Amino acid sequence: MTTNVIVEVDDTPAGLARSYYTVFQQTDELPLQPIICGHYRDTFHQVSGRWWFDTREMFVDFVGDLSHHLLFKLDPPKRD
Repeated sequence: MTTNVIVEVDDTPAGLARSYYTVFQQTDELPLQPIICGHYRDTFHQVSGRWWFDTREMFVDFVGDLSHHLLFKLDPPKRD
């Protein structure tokens, strides 16, 4: 689920978007629960009047039980 999307565009042909994500999971063994939350930082640019996606940085803020979701181990988020 992606929420709180904020898109900023100025006079240049570039833009920035910020948003938050939450991934939920339910299995036969686990109830529905959030398993990872964080935020995205996206950049866009404009060419000939059309907007194009440039980059997406993904930041992990909280981690739950990912054992039924990922095939690799995710390091815990770093705190500033």
